[in-house]
This record gives sequence, structure tokens and C-alpha cells, in this order.
Amino acid sequence: MKNNTGTTSTNDDGNYQESSDSIEQAKEEDEETKKKEKEEAQIKAEEREKQKKETEAILEHYTIIDSKTNNPVTPKLEELESASKIHLIAGSFSRLVNAEQEQQRLIKLGFNNAKVLPLNNKMYRVSIDVFEKVEQAVKDFDRIKAVDASLDVWLLIDK
Repeated sequence: MKNNTGTTSTNDDGNYQESSDSIEQAKEEDEETKKKEKEEAQIKAEEREKQKKETEAILEHYTIIDSKTNNPVTPKLEELESASKIHLIAGSFSRLVNAEQEQQRLIKLGFNNAKVLPLNNKMYRVSIDVFEKVEQAVKDFDRIKAVDASLDVWLLIDK
């Protein structure tokens, strides 16, 4: 039997039966959940856009070079998101011995991932570190400058 109080009751077969009030309440809760999810998604989108603008503002102060063409790249995230690797470069040297000395100096400063990249366009580049995302590389700029303010770091991207 169905009672009219807006609660769940049992019918003649002993099965539970929901009243229209509880169904309406469930619909309202579902709508509220959807509204909260939409608001959270909007906030996350706004945060991503803010982070993107902050990253691009930082990138404007650094040189970015495409490893294949050796040409400068515009510091726009849309263009950099296709990069497979992003190296933070501390220097380029025409002689391997000089590049290896810079690598050892960087390791002594605590940059344990420093390495000499293979010869490219008659230059050996010394990478402080390598990242998969440009945002990760940008976050490391401050740490690098704190360790050695004389480092003139730039980005080398592999697409």
C-alpha cells in the first residue's frame, strides 16, 4: 500500500515503493550535484587559463629554440605543447671538452641531471634537465637562478 506522507512504503507484495516526494528530492539532489560539477569544471578551466597566461609571461623572458631547425620558437603554449622533450640549456660549446667541463660544474652545483647533448649544428649543448611539459620546465627556472644567478638558461624543444 502507498501512504501519502511522502515516505517509502511497501505494497501488497512486500516490495518497497517510493513516493513522488522522494523521487522529486532525488531529482533535486541530482540537479544540485550536476550544478556543483559544472561550477568545479568552470573553476578548473579558469585556473588552467590563468596558469597558461602565467607560464607564457615567464616564457617571454627566455629564448626557446626548436632542436630540429635551430630557429627561435614563439613562447605560446599551443606551439610548445607538441614538444616531446624540453631541455633547459645552460650553454652551447663548439668543443666537447668545454661542454663536459660545464656539465661537471653544474653537477657540483647540484644539478645531477646535467648532461651533454649530442653534437647539433656544430655545437654541444649542456642540458641542466629535461622535461615532458613546458610548465614543468618553467617551474624549474626559479630554482636554477637561486642556485646560480649567472646561468643564462634557455629552452630547447624536441618536437
